[in-house]
Amino acid sequence: MTDWLYPVNPRTETWGYETDDGRTIAPRDLFRSAEVERELHWHLPRRYTDFTVGDHVWVRESLPVAAVVGVGVVTSSVAPDDEGALWFGVDFDSEESRRLAAEPLVVETTTRVQSMRKATPDEIAQLHARVDVDAVDDAAGRGRIRREQLVTARQGQALFRATLLTAYAGRCAVTGSDVPATLQAAHIDRYDGASTNILENGLLLRADIHNLFDSGLLWIDEDSRVVLHPDIRKSEYRKLHGQRLRLPDDPAERPSPRRLARHRVEAAGQIS
Repeated sequence: MTDWLYPVNPRTETWGYETDDGRTIAPRDLFRSAEVERELHWHLPRRYTDFTVGDHVWVRESLPVAAVVGVGVVTSSVAPDDEGALWFGVDFDSEESRRLAAEPLVVETTTRVQSMRKATPDEIAQLHARVDVDAVDDAAGRGRIRREQLVTARQGQALFRATLLTAYAGRCAVTGSDVPATLQAAHIDRYDGASTNILENGLLLRADIHNLFDSGLLWIDEDSRVVLHPDIRKSEYRKLHGQRLRLPDDPAERPSPRRLARHRVEAAGQIS
């Protein structure tokens, strides 16, 4: 298990977490807020390859005071994306993290914390002396069970996902990602019982792409090309805009154009 120091500046867009009404959330507010899920997925440069499940991530906010405002546990293995970055899950949902958000912890650092780095033995000693890391680990374990239950429910029947994995050769229809743990069975028309678990109503999507699709920030046009909402066309997903959807070889296994058109109208608010 490794302890990492992660510096953030809440005044810049690098933190980037927002509420549904578009307000930017500062790190300490996020960790004690019920408005945003505290199980986060982070993108980092590919040089950060040493993360493993169970590592601790200590978030050090640089303003207004240089202090630790949250602690999380890495809950998923690092996975690459098509943008040259890595992503992984970190769970900050613990009483200890909320306490740090309310009472930031000043730690004497051995060297400057300019980017994500491993904590030194002296820094680890200070952190572990002031924070009950066993309680943090226990909370993350309980959170994993809850998330697994939610993922299972969202994916619907296991057979539906297995069928999509076969049809799409185990690759995300948008990004081409082939890490099974990140791939989900997305419904085009919203799930409404077993009758909606059919290939013409499904897409195999990476978890983050699934979220964009469900929220109407990403849709598929009549030419089977990916379209991004203007709000995210300059984001890390920009290269996906205009890209052709990766379809199964068998036409019978492809998504229904009629359902995709309905999704454009109902979820994305587009006029077909």
